[in-house]
Amino acid sequence: MATPDKLGYNQDYFSTYGPTGASFYRRGSLDTQQLTARVDHEWKITSNNKLRWGLDLKNTDLIGDVLSTDPTRITENETEDRSMFNTALFAVNTWNISDNFLIDLGLRQTFDSQFGNYLNPSFGLRYAVTPIVAVRGSWAGAQRNPGLDQLYVYDTVHGWKPNPNLRPETDSSWSAGVDVNFSQNLIGQFTYFGSSISDRLEVIAGIWENIGLVDTNGLEAALQLRIAPGWSTFLNYTYTDAQIKTGTDRGLQLGLIPYSVLQTGVGYENAGWQANLYVTYNSGARRSIFANPGDKATDFAPSFVNLDLTGRIPLTTNLGLTVYLENLLGEQYERVNRIYSPGFTFRLGLSANF
Repeated sequence: MATPDKLGYNQDYFSTYGPTGASFYRRGSLDTQQLTARVDHEWKITSNNKLRWGLDLKNTDLIGDVLSTDPTRITENETEDRSMFNTALFAVNTWNISDNFLIDLGLRQTFDSQFGNYLNPSFGLRYAVTPIVAVRGSWAGAQRNPGLDQLYVYDTVHGWKPNPNLRPETDSSWSAGVDVNFSQNLIGQFTYFGSSISDRLEVIAGIWENIGLVDTNGLEAALQLRIAPGWSTFLNYTYTDAQIKTGTDRGLQLGLIPYSVLQTGVGYENAGWQANLYVTYNSGARRSIFANPGDKATDFAPSFVNLDLTGRIPLTTNLGLTVYLENLLGEQYERVNRIYSPGFTFRLGLSANF
């Protein structure tokens, strides 16, 4: 059985201009264009064994332009034109050993023009102990490569220097959880998750560096209630302890990662129409970068609450208009580390099924 192939294009353009000190100015721009494609296929080998395999392609082009009249920053003035091409072959084999027991085994072989070739495996299982309770677990290896901007382009806004010698982050992550059908309309999922990331990337003394090992442990609880046909509500809570294990920040929470995130909302879906209202509480993240004089390494941004609305309006059988209304209350809260919410924001898009 063939599954739909996918082709995507995304452009992210950022430009800034402003004063530096009393008599200098700086400007900078980042133009990132990304073309992605996926071809995959699902093959039912036997009645209880299926193989999903395919190919991912991703080409990234980045043009960075930096100019400052500040004598202390002139050496950073440059125009960078860089490209990176990434190809990955993947396969996931799923065995239904019995009606109650399922196992996934996966492999992903990546060929990257910047960081060479690497293989990442994955494993997962799910066992229904009773019709009401099921247990599950997973493990996966992964690699996250530095961005072209982190490697080559000076950040004129924050004053962060790139580092062409950055190494990829390597990640081993795992999870264990329980799914509970409390009733026909109420479902609960409870998950422990963890990861160990080597060569984690972060800004140290104004330059991108590999800071070493970060161990993460967390808990997630999710409840979903079907109120009426087409209507549902949910409550999700996630606690994340991401502790730096090496370097000068050893023992601290990883920057920009909040300890607690709580989200609740209500949704409606019928005949292609969709609407979802979300309320999100964020406990605030540690200010690890872009610090002001006198700031401490243990300072956290204030907590905040946000209200968002998303929706889909069907235009034809296969085409729909997507709507994203973010920060409905227009609050100027600090999202992370003195990076503030832009206030009320809306996005429109099109979604299509071929």
